[in-house]
Amino acid sequence: DDLIILAIILQLLGAGYFIALQKAPQGATIGKAIFALKTLTKNNQLLTLKQSLSRYLIGLTPWFGKLVLIFSIITNHYQIGFFSLIAIALWYEPKLIGLSKKSVHDYLTGTKVVKNPDVTRR
Repeated sequence: DDLIILAIILQLLGAGYFIALQKAPQGATIGKAIFALKTLTKNNQLLTLKQSLSRYLIGLTPWFGKLVLIFSIITNHYQIGFFSLIAIALWYEPKLIGLSKKSVHDYLTGTKVVKNPDVTRR
């Protein structure tokens, strides 16, 4: 029971981190800020709360695919695992089906990751 509560608390903290920092004026998580990147709408505006939340939730999808892959291997359902592996690959590499470098959650939420002109890198 305590482990489940801890997992829920950590998931909520992680969600809060991504949602709040993408919504902040800098438009970037710590990792994006290090690489002088930020997330904007397709109209170059800061993300709305709905876009930030949607981007986070959609970003969890590959984790579900990985769980399906692991479950299919454990239960010897290799066909399901094969299709799960293809879906995971396409999620991370949408250019394999002719899409640009944008990730799937950027397509679905109308967002993009761009270089941050406000940051000069040395």
